[in-house]
Amino acid sequence: MIFTVFPLEGLWDLAEEARTIEILDKNSLLYTIMIRQPDFVTDKLAQEVINS
Repeated sequence: MIFTVFPLEGLWDLAEEARTIEILDKNSLLYTIMIRQPDFVTDKLAQEVINS
């Protein structure tokens, strides 16, 4: 089976308490890293792989 590996994506934000400070503290960054999965990867299949 051949499929394309999708690019890594990320959502970035700042912790609420860091939004009023003038100097950026990198420890205050909040992020979620994501990579899209091919259509054949179902929730069930992903859970089976995680549990194995």
